[in-house]
Amino acid sequence: MRLFNFLSFVIISCGFSLWAQDIWTEDWNAALQQAQREGKDLLINFTGSDWCVWCQRLDAEVFSTPSFRQQAPQRFILVKLDFPRGLPQTPAIRNRNQELAQRYGVEGYPTIFLADSKGRPYAKMGYQAGGPATFLRNMENNRQAKERDWSLLARAESSSGLDKAKLLDQFFTRAEENGNAQFFMELVDQIINLDAQNQAGLREKYQIKKTLEALKQGLNENSNWNQVFGQLNGLEQRAKQANQVLLQQDILVVQAAIYLNALNNQAEAKKILERVRSLNPTSTWGRLASDVLGRMR
Repeated sequence: MRLFNFLSFVIISCGFSLWAQDIWTEDWNAALQQAQREGKDLLINFTGSDWCVWCQRLDAEVFSTPSFRQQAPQRFILVKLDFPRGLPQTPAIRNRNQELAQRYGVEGYPTIFLADSKGRPYAKMGYQAGGPATFLRNMENNRQAKERDWSLLARAESSSGLDKAKLLDQFFTRAEENGNAQFFMELVDQIINLDAQNQAGLREKYQIKKTLEALKQGLNENSNWNQVFGQLNGLEQRAKQANQVLLQQDILVVQAAIYLNALNNQAEAKKILERVRSLNPTSTWGRLASDVLGRMR
């Protein structure tokens, strides 16, 4: 083989080898370590690779394209958490993926989360038409929005007292609006302690939140619903006295969910959702109430 042809063969072969290299990892702990080491975020892909049609379309139209393979790894560690029906999978990987799906509240596939290097999500995505350009643009827009929100945490770290409490409150409120508050519950006790005298009204607000979260975690099919409603009514009155409308709505939504899902009482659920909407129709909870009421007609 002439030298030129041999070198061409080596270059082409090496290029192909690098191109074929898998950009995804299925090792969750290794992905977290790499993200923290390299200062990158995570793209977490919950998929059913061998049966989910939309997962397969997303892979073909976006994840397998040259532009995605080149651009996405520059800012993200790509994690694939697969739920196959026919492909072999070790019990350890299967159990870990199930645990992560539960932690992230995955209800269908594909579900994509963008998360920081600690695995705390800031955006949720799925299949979308438009190919890699649209998907990459949405990824970047979400990442930039995250940078703005996460700057509140950075500012809080350099603050103290009530100033820090207020910044953490702003961040936690953003997380609630994005549906990610459960990943930041450690901030609740910080805020309570920072506003120990309730000067900013945050101690009472977050004590109510903490009590509500504990109550929700304890709900099951054998709950004493009269007792539960009594506790929720008490919390709602505290939220009303504290002038925390969004918190009132949150508590009422829990009541509506109980009537709908546990007691199969749509009439009472509708009454409560009407109250949620009337308190603030443009809030996250107000829009949710309107949406549910529209589908219950």
